Amino acid sequence: MNDIANWLLSNWVFATLPALTLIMGLGEVIGRIKLPGNFKLGVAAVFFVGVMFGVIYPDLEIHHDIERFGLALFIYCVGLTAAPAFFQSLKRNGLMLNLTTFVAMTAIFLCSMGVIKFFGKDSMVMSGLFCGTLTNTPSLNAAKEAKRLVSKNAIEKYIKENGLEAQEAEVYRDAQNDLVEKELKKVDAGYGVAYPFAIVGVLLIVQFHLIREKRRKVNLPQAPSYMISVVELSKDVPGNYRCWTGALINRFVGVVASRYRFNGKHHFIDGDTMIPMGAMVVIEGPAASVEAAADILGKKGDMGLIQDRNFFSTRFFTVSNKLLINQSVWRLKLSSMGASICRIKRGDTRLEINQRTRLQLGDLVRVIVKKDKQVSLNKFFGNSMNIATEQTFFSLFIGVALGLLIGQIPIPVPGVDVPVTLGYAGGPLVVALVFGSIGRSGPFVWSIAPAANMALRHAGFALFLAVIGVNSGSKLLSTLRGDGWFLILVSLGMLVLVHLIIWVVLLICKVPSIPTLLGVMSGFQTQPMAMEFAASRSDATTVNVGNASVYPLATILKIFYAQLLIVMFL
Repeated sequence: MNDIANWLLSNWVFATLPALTLIMGLGEVIGRIKLPGNFKLGVAAVFFVGVMFGVIYPDLEIHHDIERFGLALFIYCVGLTAAPAFFQSLKRNGLMLNLTTFVAMTAIFLCSMGVIKFFGKDSMVMSGLFCGTLTNTPSLNAAKEAKRLVSKNAIEKYIKENGLEAQEAEVYRDAQNDLVEKELKKVDAGYGVAYPFAIVGVLLIVQFHLIREKRRKVNLPQAPSYMISVVELSKDVPGNYRCWTGALINRFVGVVASRYRFNGKHHFIDGDTMIPMGAMVVIEGPAASVEAAADILGKKGDMGLIQDRNFFSTRFFTVSNKLLINQSVWRLKLSSMGASICRIKRGDTRLEINQRTRLQLGDLVRVIVKKDKQVSLNKFFGNSMNIATEQTFFSLFIGVALGLLIGQIPIPVPGVDVPVTLGYAGGPLVVALVFGSIGRSGPFVWSIAPAANMALRHAGFALFLAVIGVNSGSKLLSTLRGDGWFLILVSLGMLVLVHLIIWVVLLICKVPSIPTLLGVMSGFQTQPMAMEFAASRSDATTVNVGNASVYPLATILKIFYAQLLIVMFL
């Protein structure tokens, strides 16, 4: 019996690939368990299972190429998703939100430098602590790659200066690389010490602001978040416009006008469709905007029009026609095809329809369409999830490969002898932001369908967390026996400080919206669990936009600062 148990442990539980899949599988199961406060760890549980494996079996080795691949896959998919909202936010309050992120990130970087200088702590441990406090694994990888690059240059310099023969050079190179990899576990240990407490700390901070929001709303009447209504058009358009159009109703009222009835005939509405006075217009959108629409457009109309569907029906179509990628909703001219878009879902997110809204691969569109035009609309949108998914892989492989190449380009920093790089996270992120904003170039589709994006993102993140967890666990106990508790206090102190800075700066800049604050905080932490926790308890759309506005800059700053904490003190 003991022989069987030993065989299972050596050939399955603690063998590299079986252990990796077992860690991810157990992490997924544990991540679905509801914890006090009604939240789940989600994919982050994979990290904690990996730590457990690393503590139990410190000699478990998983090659860091698996870590790199998982990271690149995850960050590329995140960048594609965040790109449209990121660039759109720059035209509104995005610059201010990103300035806030820069100030807070620089503050925690300076605090980390202070701990290294005044308390004499190891720069590699502090670099890992910096990444763990900010719950950001891409920056952890970048810090380790910076150390590997510096060590590689030093090894090659020594071999050249001492004229070692090929065989001697290979032996020396292998021995030094082994020492470097063992030393790099200090970075993982610093990360492992800070990460669990940082996750709990972030969730508590988010919960604090959610309680503030709940107290604000306690005396407000509860209204449905989304409404459909009918208004009779009788008031002139503000400004020097001759008549109302679909785009003008959206601009001045913030709702979508899908169709209207005039003189007993039904008409569909595009952005440039001119709507006559006295028309009964079907509108839908956020409840507050729909309620206010009657005062702006005229008066409440015949609600029976909503149920009048003798000649048309409501259908959902999946966007898989690549010619529609990155096309403005207003320019589709669906009214000429006997249809009108009234709602768009991208993944689980309902998109606001306005002049900036563009279709992406895999979008689910809700369309009001004439019954005899459904077949032609089906062909127009493509309506094939298989085709949408198949077009995913070109973008994925080309984008990740190009991102990995760009990530290795050295970037000189004034005052620092060793250049930094964007690394295996920053390179794919930059490429993903560019490709995600372009959407399509001729026959080439750069976006990834939401379902495929989520699956690839999840798999990549799980791979990365499993490897990091194992490496962190192997050094965790020795770190805690040393100055681990001091490092935990430093980590929590820096965490509270940066989120206080974000809160104060946004208050000074007159951003009172708590959902926006929660989005910025989760984007600053680049922590999906914090975003999901906030979005499920607040205005999800506002939280997601705030998160997407600062996520790219936060990730890039962490990548640079984590490397600087190592190369500045070598």
